[in-house]
Amino acid sequence: EEELDIVSSRNREAAQIADRALAEARMNAEFAENAAKRVVAVKGLLSKSHNQAVSSETVAGTADAEAKISEKRALEAEKRASRARDEAEKHRLKAEEESKKEDELLMELDAEQEQLKL
Repeated sequence: EEELDIVSSRNREAAQIADRALAEARMNAEFAENAAKRVVAVKGLLSKSHNQAVSSETVAGTADAEAKISEKRALEAEKRASRARDEAEKHRLKAEEESKKEDELLMELDAEQEQLKL
């Protein structure tokens, strides 16, 4: 009977150990499942981050191209404005010359009219 008690006691201990091992295995399985979900979530975030980086690179490239185009257009506009200023200056000088000639002709005319009066 003493041996039966020992065997029964060992069986209970073995059952308790098995129960604890099962509980620990279930807990570890839950941890593993949660870790797998976290890995999926992190991979999703990484993919989203990569897509945003690619999109940002595209936007930056487009902005750079637009800036170069704008710079080229600005240089062209400066050249046109410079040519227009040069033309305006030529017209102003020509107008001054014409006014001077007109003034000289008027003075000659006045002088001739004075001569005719005498």
